Amino acid sequence: MGVAASLIRGVTEPPSPEIAWAWQRLQNGAVVVGELAEDVGWSERRSRERFRAEIGLAPKQAARVLRFERATMLLCRPGCPGGAGGGVRVRRPGAPDQRVAQAGRLHTGRLAGR
Repeated sequence: MGVAASLIRGVTEPPSPEIAWAWQRLQNGAVVVGELAEDVGWSERRSRERFRAEIGLAPKQAARVLRFERATMLLCRPGCPGGAGGGVRVRRPGAPDQRVAQAGRLHTGRLAGR
């Protein structure tokens, strides 16, 4: 189970349609969080409140967790050069190295490669 899935595993009710739609957009990556709120007709403040109430994280925090999870899945998948977590640099549109490194420090407390 991934980090993102573990965030919502304790939720007993399905998320509202707006939160489910926004979560799907975040999972797809490369989304401006402010645009999510606008797309569902909420203010950014309302969006933060609803995300925290239904998922436990604000949208930007959820986006960081999902970005980190995508990066670790790319690094750890079978057949990846350097083996699982072999220090391979991941470059993907929408996820620059700096953002991946920031997410790694945030979620693991360690610097990349250490």
